[in-house]
Amino acid sequence: MTFPPDKVEIAKVAVDSAGRLLVQPLMPAGTDFAHIYRAAMEVSWDASSKHLVAPVPREWSRADWFKQIVRAVRSEYGTRLYLGPATQWANVSSKDRAEIERWSRDIDQMTSGMAGR
Repeated sequence: MTFPPDKVEIAKVAVDSAGRLLVQPLMPAGTDFAHIYRAAMEVSWDASSKHLVAPVPREWSRADWFKQIVRAVRSEYGTRLYLGPATQWANVSSKDRAEIERWSRDIDQMTSGMAGR
């Protein structure tokens, strides 16, 4: 198995028909997040669709689950997922999308500020 790179762009953020949040990373061939379950953060990997999957929200918003997915990947793999200009969105509410984008910008600013240290 090949490990994912340090940074991976997110190709798509979606909500499926069951209400689960799906995050599809742009993964190099031969890499995956199959062991994400080890982070014990309720995030799983769907090998057939190559998506990270969060459960149907109970108490948390989908934006909170997006944050959980990003944190789980960082914790288990040391990989930073990030939104890119080509990231696609499907069935995500405008409220959740705005919160996800705001949080992602804040994370990007914090990590870019630390790069020069």
